Amino acid sequence: MALGEEPGWVAEQRKKDFEAYAIQRKDPWGEDEDSRLKMLLSKHRYSWAEISEMMHRSHGAIARRCRDLGIKDRPVSMELTGKRGTWTSEDFEILADGIRHGDSYAAIGKAVGRSEKCVRSKVYNDYLTENADKVREMLGDGAWGHGAPEMDVRHGFYISRTRHQVRRDLSALVTVLRKRMNDLGYDPYWQRFMCMNWDDIGGCSVGCTDCDSCTAFRRIQPQYCARCGGTFYERKENRFCAACRIARKKQAQRHWCRVNGMSRK
Repeated sequence: MALGEEPGWVAEQRKKDFEAYAIQRKDPWGEDEDSRLKMLLSKHRYSWAEISEMMHRSHGAIARRCRDLGIKDRPVSMELTGKRGTWTSEDFEILADGIRHGDSYAAIGKAVGRSEKCVRSKVYNDYLTENADKVREMLGDGAWGHGAPEMDVRHGFYISRTRHQVRRDLSALVTVLRKRMNDLGYDPYWQRFMCMNWDDIGGCSVGCTDCDSCTAFRRIQPQYCARCGGTFYERKENRFCAACRIARKKQAQRHWCRVNGMSRK
């Protein structure tokens, strides 16, 4: 009792965590499980949800094990098993109540007859996050969809139902910006691309009407990459050139994959 008396919700949450572990194990995989997984996948008749229920493993854990073992077979889609359909009002009610009560996504998926990945995708599509605590705070006591945040451009690219619309809107924005550049009337003056005072959207920052009579011209100074030693020209000061910045980003991604044990594809 060094930490004091436990709140009343601890016992109930501990019971839910125990039930969630019974549905989806977290311990390391054994050789018998690997053999059974290969056997189930080779039959080409079970979906992700069915294999997850039989193996007591999450969708992500099974997909990760398939990559680690180099298994080419994958579970069949939900359409082939005839268990996929639109979400009903009862499903949304079960989903909302499950999140409010602190149930795991695996338990909620079992209650609505869908895989854990399907439930996670639905939550992310509507609330732009899979964090159950954040969803619970936004949801409150309302029905499913209450308090959902407004879609932004970054999340719009990740969600299939909005990806096409976001790309179309961005293309229209690029067209408007290009028209704005043409309206500035600086096309005959190539010197603007060498001047520090030029902005592609706002035009000349010092207010000159043409580059031929400009007295505020400032040439872009050369910069030297700290990684490759090459010379590059950019208005913004950088330690690395554009190619090295991309290479460093890829290097960081490969390092993250090695640290987290993910095979490089």
